[in-house]
Amino acid sequence: MDEINETSEANEAIEYDDTEEINAISLNMASRWKRLAGAIIDGIVSGMIMVIIMYQMGLLQKTFERVPFTISEKIYIFIIGWLIFLVIQGYLLWRIQLISATESPKSR
Repeated sequence: MDEINETSEANEAIEYDDTEEINAISLNMASRWKRLAGAIIDGIVSGMIMVIIMYQMGLLQKTFERVPFTISEKIYIFIIGWLIFLVIQGYLLWRIQLISATESPKSR
């Protein structure tokens, strides 16, 4: 029983108050509404890019004529959709890393 008490006392000694760190992190986060707006904007931009690509491939005309897509066309749309998503999100994450890397530590 003494070993359990010693272990819990050691754990209590290790713990520290990190509320300042948590508050600093939460100050840099966007609100839920801003994140929702960002998701909506991402969806609109991705959709516009996808419509342009589908128009160039002739798939938009097939959609309006209600002609079913072949399996290869479905695979192309799937792959292109994921590539658009990864490019947009990857660019934004890369840009945020550049901005945060150039900030001075005092401004964080």
